[in-house]
Amino acid sequence: MTTTPFRPRDFFARLGCVILGSTVALSQGPPADDSGPPDATRPATTEQRGLQVKTEGAFEGFTLLAPLGSRTTYLLDADGEIVHRWESEYMPGNSVYLLDDGSILRCARGARSQVFRGGGMGGRIQRIAWDGELLWDYVLADSQRMHHHDVEPLPNGNVIAIAWEHVDGLDAIAAGRSPELLKERQLWPDCLLEIEPDGATEGKIVWEWHSYDHLIQDRDPEGPDYGVVAEHPERIDVNGDEMRLDESDMDEE
Repeated sequence: MTTTPFRPRDFFARLGCVILGSTVALSQGPPADDSGPPDATRPATTEQRGLQVKTEGAFEGFTLLAPLGSRTTYLLDADGEIVHRWESEYMPGNSVYLLDDGSILRCARGARSQVFRGGGMGGRIQRIAWDGELLWDYVLADSQRMHHHDVEPLPNGNVIAIAWEHVDGLDAIAAGRSPELLKERQLWPDCLLEIEPDGATEGKIVWEWHSYDHLIQDRDPEGPDYGVVAEHPERIDVNGDEMRLDESDMDEE
């Protein structure tokens, strides 16, 4: 893989909003029944599996699929048949890419952190050859950063990764964050990291972008980055919705 750093002129990361909700319901159980335990035999499934619909408007080509509950990544043809599969030791993250040489670049879970825990958490980036050989197994998970959701393979062989980074609650308040909006006395702003693979498990960060460097706040006139939020669409409101990038893309122009 080439070691020439890639410098994208314009890198767009679409902001996603993740809404987490939970519902707890309590209900009264059925009255006691002395007739014995119910039949626990599961009926045979009659749901059709495999290809469900194929119309004339369907694109020809292949679909790369990494089911969330499986360690297997599948390449399917337009008829829903399995063309190829890749196996991994780890459950998938939230994205996978088929590269020109037939290998896949795959986000994976399995890396632990005492600080970060949330939807879309990955922590591991793998490149697996067509024949199943594990070419690269990079962990991006520690007390300061945690990869999540997506990566972007670059033409030079490097990888752009989305990651949370840890900001202490006091530092976040000093930057204009309202204390009422802090969760567990910390803030997880996003960053983008361009990683140059090095060997089987290492990587060198050759470029980085931090959302925390592009804030605006209207809470503390004496604090940094103070201004009218509506007048600065190019900046991120530190008291706005959760700062989370779910997907990354590259514009080569």
